[in-house]
Amino acid sequence: MNLTVYPRYFVTPVKGADADRKSDGDEEVVDLYAMYMNRFAKRDSWDFQDRVLSTAMRLFGTDFRKWLDFQRDNPKLMGLNQEFLNDTLRFIEGGVRQVSYFSWIEIMNELGDGSPIPPHSQSTSLRPFGMKETAQVLQAWCRRPRGLDDLVCSLNAFFGSRRHIAQSQNP
Repeated sequence: MNLTVYPRYFVTPVKGADADRKSDGDEEVVDLYAMYMNRFAKRDSWDFQDRVLSTAMRLFGTDFRKWLDFQRDNPKLMGLNQEFLNDTLRFIEGGVRQVSYFSWIEIMNELGDGSPIPPHSQSTSLRPFGMKETAQVLQAWCRRPRGLDDLVCSLNAFFGSRRHIAQSQNP
């Protein structure tokens, strides 16, 4: 099975491809996140919520545990990126995020950003997760206080584009 590798090393299976492919980010996720951040979206509207949930179903597939297995088997997903996934699973199951999303997004490694990738021995393992069906996971996620907000931000971390860091200019 070939994979699509997103900027922060999370992966999804891709059918019909001859090899793994690198993605600059899922366009729908990038669009939803931009709407969310710029307050263009009426987050309480069914249209926005439907787009978020449909996008999540498309990217996670119907079997969330299978998507987690792809992450677990991914040798490049380690360190802080793997910790973000563990923090997300903890949040979905009713826990509190250990670090805010906006801090996570700044410290996770990205493809091509020059960040050193820690050796595999330094990676942590994914925590056990009881839910299998993606629909069940999304229901639990959205029931949490600010759950839809967390879902949009997490989709961006998993499948969105690289953050653009302005280089400082020294005169």
